[in-house]
Amino acid sequence: MPDDPAMVECHFFVPLVQDSSRRLHSPTAWRMLQDTLRTRFGGRSGPEQIYVSMRVVPGEYTSDSGSRVEDRSYRYVVALGPSRLDDLRALLRNVAVTFDQEAIYLSVKGDVIFVRPTQADEGLTGE
Repeated sequence: MPDDPAMVECHFFVPLVQDSSRRLHSPTAWRMLQDTLRTRFGGRSGPEQIYVSMRVVPGEYTSDSGSRVEDRSYRYVVALGPSRLDDLRALLRNVAVTFDQEAIYLSVKGDVIFVRPTQADEGLTGE
């Protein structure tokens, strides 16, 4: 579509376990994430596309308390117009609440942002 703005590729990681308990997330949480992404960013059929890799990606980070944490995550890739980046960041703050994460790793065209929830963020609602 020639009049559409250039799309920006973004990817983010959602660890398989909660930060506090190290327990697996519920199937309901994963389904709410997928449904919300499809609702807000158009699914696979619209001008904005979302793909999910169900391949587990290993990683490691230093927590806010200074501890080394090894994680395995699902990697999501979202293509969207630059004007929608704030929408994605807001969504990821809610993802961090729902999935009990200190932060969500987000890469936008190679620039990395750690999206941290605020007290105002309430989690996913299952749109």
